[in-house]
Amino acid sequence: MDVSLLSDGVTLFRNTCRKNITVAAIVLIMTVSAAGGQRSARPRPQFAGTFTFSSTESDVLYAQIRQVVTELEYPQEVAEDFVAMVSGWKTPRGQAVLTVLHRMLARAQEACRQGEISETQLARTQEKAVAALGRSIQNEITYRKDYFDLATIIEERQANCFGYSQLFCILGNSIGLSVWAMDVTPDHVANIVGLSDGTMTAVDLIRTNGFISERIFTDDEYEGQGSHWKFTEGNMLVREDKAIHILEANELIGEIYFCRGTIHYVSGRGAEAIANYDRAIELSPQCARAYNNRGGAYLILSDHAQAICDFNKAIELAPTYVSAYHNRANAYLDSEQYAEAIADYTKAIELNPGFAKAYFGRGFAHLALEHYDKAIGDYTQAIALDPAYARAYYTRAIGYAHLAENEKARKDMLQAVALDRTLKADVEQASAELNLNLKLN
Repeated sequence: MDVSLLSDGVTLFRNTCRKNITVAAIVLIMTVSAAGGQRSARPRPQFAGTFTFSSTESDVLYAQIRQVVTELEYPQEVAEDFVAMVSGWKTPRGQAVLTVLHRMLARAQEACRQGEISETQLARTQEKAVAALGRSIQNEITYRKDYFDLATIIEERQANCFGYSQLFCILGNSIGLSVWAMDVTPDHVANIVGLSDGTMTAVDLIRTNGFISERIFTDDEYEGQGSHWKFTEGNMLVREDKAIHILEANELIGEIYFCRGTIHYVSGRGAEAIANYDRAIELSPQCARAYNNRGGAYLILSDHAQAICDFNKAIELAPTYVSAYHNRANAYLDSEQYAEAIADYTKAIELNPGFAKAYFGRGFAHLALEHYDKAIGDYTQAIALDPAYARAYYTRAIGYAHLAENEKARKDMLQAVALDRTLKADVEQASAELNLNLKLN
């Protein structure tokens, strides 16, 4: 979900065991198992209060769900609407799905406490509940790329990966599972469930088939510290979930604000975007993406100094963050600090040699400094990487014209218009100013 300026848009993101659940909030912290010997117990999500089962089972369950939703900083109205939605999910026999799963898990947990079944048998029951809950969510909520906010999910009955992850966290923890959100890749969020026997299973609801992974034995298969884990198999990273970051509660809430900020950014509402990124940073101060995107929002407001400050922080937190170098270069370029812009574009290219927009930006800086040969070289590389890059042809033509290579300039101008008709007015103006005498249809 990084903002990358001078690009075609913003990728929306984004980014996700053992005791009984009796109350309702999500603190998503996982401890590292001791090497060798018996696996250490992994903590269940911690909760803010305790419910006494003095009311009906459904009332208690729905009260838990409401509390979890509001602790994710959604309004009470959204919590009520959410409960109204999920309470209507029924089994083929007309029973409330969540009540059935809650009862099944509670009975199995009690049987395990009484010594009637083993932790391995309890884990099998938990796996069945995971599968049933996942199928219910998939049956009721279809996939939609940009829908992450619960209010939108309730209204449209559609969600993206982050929306699915929130649904599974809220409902899974409320019925008695131990569920965490986890970042699988920078733009993909899923879930992981801790089972009673010390193993885990990953859940990815955007998959229509096989959305539950095989059991994961963290001591044997993953190495890491705190909430960051890396899959190892003979030191070869071979799985989709080869590196995971389990989101803590504040990080999960921060992701919600981060996504809201990005929606505002895409719509050009810089002030609203900044307000949401501010909250995301408050909740997750080590989130480099939030600083990067807030910097982009400041550029919407032409606040170059604050934008550069945010890009600096993003780079401090993530020294190989290509988008942050690229965006800081754009800020320098826009404020006519061309040498600084060239340095940052160059760093972005070193980190990602296939980044056509970084070559384009560096070419623009060279053009401003009247380094026409260098500008043409950068535009040529951008075109080699992206042959349909119309603006690269247009600006390379300007470089050729300044070197009196008018035939090459005319050819590039015509190619730019052929690729993008919206450039016609710009090409006509440049042709007149540079005496290229182009005739366009």
